[in-house]
Amino acid sequence: MGEEGLVGGSIGPTGQLVEPYGPLTRELCEAAYAEQAQALVDGGVDVLVLETFFALEEALWAVDGIRSVTKLPLIISFSFDQGTRTMMGVSPADVVAAFEPLGVAAIGANCGRSLEDNDTVVHEFLQATSVPVWIKPNAGVPQVLGDTVVYEADPGTLAAHVVDYARQGARIVGGCCGTTPEHIEAIARALGR
Repeated sequence: MGEEGLVGGSIGPTGQLVEPYGPLTRELCEAAYAEQAQALVDGGVDVLVLETFFALEEALWAVDGIRSVTKLPLIISFSFDQGTRTMMGVSPADVVAAFEPLGVAAIGANCGRSLEDNDTVVHEFLQATSVPVWIKPNAGVPQVLGDTVVYEADPGTLAAHVVDYARQGARIVGGCCGTTPEHIEAIARALGR
């Protein structure tokens, strides 16, 4: 660990649906995540961040695979793109029930459909868990203008939402898709950093 902070290794979902809905088996999943985790551990990370998950089964299997090679702290983060549900119908309370007993270091959400949806998701997490809550929303809803993707939330707008999450009790905050250095600077400034 560095003197100024931690280095996190990010691991996302495979993009495959778990059986019987898709080709992803428990054995393949655990092996894939064990391999990724080992590479990140060899690279010197302090914490592993499992983010943008949408299915409980895959995330649970990922934890099993990772824990077969390391005991580093884990942060688990789901993407709620259907209001306060993932595309597989998972709620913040479902995530807490599945992962809080596993001793994760933090639990929460990243990405998501809109800042307003994330406002509700954060509230639901904070009501459901005593584990530190992590939140990294997108910079609003993306729009395609010609051949460019533009996110609707300017740095001040994203910072206002993220600072509100911190005031409510979220312990780890940031931004996901569409977040620029200017967004992060606005968040840091609004948090008094």
